[in-house]
Amino acid sequence: MGTLIDLSVGIENGMPAHALFPSPIILPYVDHEQAKAAGLGEEGDPFTYAVNYISMLEHVGTHVDAPIHFGPNGDTIDNCPLEWFRGTAVCLDLTHIPDLGDIDVADLEEAEAKSGITIDGHIVLMNTGLHNRHWPEKSACTSNPGLTAAATHWLADKGSKVHGVEGPSTDKRSEEHTSELQSQFRISYAVFCLKKK
Repeated sequence: MGTLIDLSVGIENGMPAHALFPSPIILPYVDHEQAKAAGLGEEGDPFTYAVNYISMLEHVGTHVDAPIHFGPNGDTIDNCPLEWFRGTAVCLDLTHIPDLGDIDVADLEEAEAKSGITIDGHIVLMNTGLHNRHWPEKSACTSNPGLTAAATHWLADKGSKVHGVEGPSTDKRSEEHTSELQSQFRISYAVFCLKKK
C-alpha cells in the first residue's frame, strides 16, 4: 500500500471561507460542570460530558465538490464511490504563479516535466504556495491562482479526473468553465495544506 498523506486543514471557529459562504461556527454547548445537572452516574462519581455545537457548510475548509455542485443532475457526495478519493497522485510545483495569477497549459507542462512523472489519469495536486503565504488569513480564500479553461482541458485530456488546489476554487475568475467540462471531473477542487517539513 502507498503512503497516505493528510492534506486537510483543521476545522476551526471563524476559519477563512469563500467570500460567498459563512465561516464555521463552533460553540461550547455543554461543558463537564454543566453536565453534572443531568444527574447521570453514581453519587460521588458523576458521569459528565462535553458537547460542542458545530454549524458549517460542506464547501468550507478541505472539501471535495460532488458532481451535484456543478449541475442539478450530478451525484451527491454520499453516492460517489470511495475509489474516486484515492489513487496515484502527483504534486506539481507551481509556486512561481503569483496570487490571482493564471495557471496555463505551459505552466502545467513545465511542472509535469520537472516532476518527472507523465500525468496519465493521476490525481493532480497543484502547489501554488498560497497556503504558506496566506493561511490562516481570509486572503487564503481570495488570492488563489486560477486554472485557465485551456489548462482545465489539458488536465482532462491527460485523463486526470481529480485535481486539487490550495484555494477555494480552481477556476480563473474571468473565465467561465462550462458545466460540461466540469462534469468530466469527479472532484474539481479542495482546499488543502502543503507545507514543507
